[in-house]
Amino acid sequence: SNTALEVCEGQQMDMDFENQESISQKDYIEMIRLKTSVLLGWALEMGAIICGASDENKKLIYDFGVNIGIAFQIQDDLLDLYGETKKVGKQTGGDVLANKNTLLSILAEMNSNDEQQLELKRLKNEKDPTSKIEGVKSIFDDLDIKSKCTEVMQSYYEMALKSFAEIKTKNKNNALLELSNALMSRDF
Repeated sequence: SNTALEVCEGQQMDMDFENQESISQKDYIEMIRLKTSVLLGWALEMGAIICGASDENKKLIYDFGVNIGIAFQIQDDLLDLYGETKKVGKQTGGDVLANKNTLLSILAEMNSNDEQQLELKRLKNEKDPTSKIEGVKSIFDDLDIKSKCTEVMQSYYEMALKSFAEIKTKNKNNALLELSNALMSRDF
């Protein structure tokens, strides 16, 4: 019940963000934690419960899932703008075209100068999709947003790995870790 409530709260936050010109990195991370990551954490914790895991291991696997979920969503934000259309399976720059608040746009707002902020605001109303995507991407590239976003993603991935490493069990199966590693190195 709590997870369902959190997912609904996250979805509501996402919808609320559509009407906000600016949101904080902290609020964005909380939204993706609630909207996406708690569901993965809960699913993994349910497996631990079924296996009779200790309370400590249940918390660790839940934390692993939540942090992998956050890292995964940040990677999706990156792939939306920097991925190859053929591999990603959708139009590159869809979030930019929709004026969606993502970690990339939040970091750009945090790191841009007045001139860049004005240009980003102007680009929100740009009608030509190619010009809009290229203009926003150019500013992001000037600000090294891809690298900054990757650093945040990597920090959540490392927190997930730390939780996984702390799980104490006789027969730890690394298949979940291998799957997570494959997901985090994907380009689609």
